[in-house]
Amino acid sequence: MPNIELDTYFVAFIDILGFSDMVKRDSESPSGQQYLSRLFDVHCQAEQVLGGGMKYELIQFSDSIVLSSPFVIERLPLFIDAISNWQRNLLVNGFLCRGGITFGKHFISNNFLFSKALIDAYYMESNLAKQPRVIISDDLIQLSPEVMSNPTFKAKREDDGLCFVDYLYSDSIVTRDVLIKSIEKIISEGLKKSSSVQEKMRWLSKYADYKLNTSLSTPVFKNLA
Repeated sequence: MPNIELDTYFVAFIDILGFSDMVKRDSESPSGQQYLSRLFDVHCQAEQVLGGGMKYELIQFSDSIVLSSPFVIERLPLFIDAISNWQRNLLVNGFLCRGGITFGKHFISNNFLFSKALIDAYYMESNLAKQPRVIISDDLIQLSPEVMSNPTFKAKREDDGLCFVDYLYSDSIVTRDVLIKSIEKIISEGLKKSSSVQEKMRWLSKYADYKLNTSLSTPVFKNLA
């Protein structure tokens, strides 16, 4: 019997974008499944992608992912690294996500979850993130100014004032060329969809231009002819 009490945790709530459309296509397509095996592979890669050095609890149900870890402020960079690695792995497999990261009271045991921090992180994802980014709560930022100011910390602040996890970075595992090809494919497909999806593609284009020195952003104005 576990110790039944709330404790303080880092908690991230992440939503895989376009999930309902993927389920519909795989369920109705006569040509076979396109997404199920890829998403399951990404889920199975979690332990490798998240890395060591911290204790993690990961729950995925439908399009939602909850990642939590006991709160130790010095380990915030490791938690952010884990989210960044997860996002990047989703990206190179053709998926985007958005979410929120915060801290607070949290209990998880045997797939049972009871969490004020999760409620707060869910609110951030559904009301604030908007674009394919995982934002970090102001409270968490204010608790760790020295950590946040470290140039190696994987986070950026956008002009809307929100801080989000930086996931467009290249290394020996995922090269710049792989990132760019993955982004170009996602944008090419996304620009054929609804206006809300197109807005997310424009945001991703600008982010890639900033981080990877690409030229993916489309002009705001066009000629009438």
